Amino acid sequence: MKIALCVNHDKYLKDGMFSADRYVESHLREFYRLLKEAVEDKGDEIHTLDLYEDLAQPDVFLFFDYPLFNPLEYSAVKWKNYRRMRKVLQDTGRKILYIWESPLYNKGNFNPENYRQFDKVLCYSPLEIPNYEYFPYSIRRTDVSRCRVISRQEFDSRKLSCMITSNKLIQGNGYDLRYEIVDYFENRSDGFDLYGVNWIFEGISKAARVILRKKYAARPPKNYKGSCDSKQDTFEHYRFGFAIENLYGFPGYVSEKLFDVLTADCVPVYTGSNIMEGTIPKDIFVDIEAFASLKQLDDYLRAMSYEEYAGFLERKIEFLHSPQFADYFHQANVGRMMDVIYGKNEG
Repeated sequence: MKIALCVNHDKYLKDGMFSADRYVESHLREFYRLLKEAVEDKGDEIHTLDLYEDLAQPDVFLFFDYPLFNPLEYSAVKWKNYRRMRKVLQDTGRKILYIWESPLYNKGNFNPENYRQFDKVLCYSPLEIPNYEYFPYSIRRTDVSRCRVISRQEFDSRKLSCMITSNKLIQGNGYDLRYEIVDYFENRSDGFDLYGVNWIFEGISKAARVILRKKYAARPPKNYKGSCDSKQDTFEHYRFGFAIENLYGFPGYVSEKLFDVLTADCVPVYTGSNIMEGTIPKDIFVDIEAFASLKQLDDYLRAMSYEEYAGFLERKIEFLHSPQFADYFHQANVGRMMDVIYGKNEG
């Protein structure tokens, strides 16, 4: 069997999706590397679409998000790849859509008219279509042995909270909430530290953002501490870590932002309305939406007793050692993908 991986990003082409030498988010690269190994173990092959000269060669077309082309990012390579993907959708052949990005990044992923072009649609969010199959967010197998219930002495010595996020030009939903949190703590000297990239600008980049009146273009927030090498190591200096999805209030959309804090010795402060019942327990994080204002949330975090905090950690640790958490690992999702490609009854 020959499988064609259809991708939007030009750096993913020429099998870049599997390569450590290209820019591919590490958690994505590992998932597709494991999938490639599983396919090759069967004696079959999987390559990105551009490596198949004849579109009649592949037996299965696996789309990583719906075909998207941004004229502002035009290149001859991108345009050719996009046109070939569109042709695949118009022709006969077995096609699978694996939805990864939220509607903020790819509206085509959530246009019901598009689902008719696929034999199967895999998504973390429930879709009212006959060819839908649930597919949770995929993460690396994580060593959770470092997660423990910290001592009262360590609880007392830790700073209150932090957030690790980049400063992008995108606006709306979770991006706006992150700015609200940064703004709230801007003139408070304690209780919050900010880490991440793209908070300090120079030259044309700085001038453009100033002209566009983007927040913190001229200077970083007062609580900004720079970038960090390890999210886990950083979170473990704080009692609480803010985890704000790019899109919240969208059923099933849970990304690495929550898992980054969950797998550290820290309690997540999260936008949790997108958690579906039966997946991630809602009592292992502080739900931002349970509070009428950021001040109420801040007051609650500052007043939390050691006993209540230890309870969050105990419940979190129980989840991290459960089959429910392991269900998010790449290995489990590669198994799901192989079942979709080959059929669940094949050995």
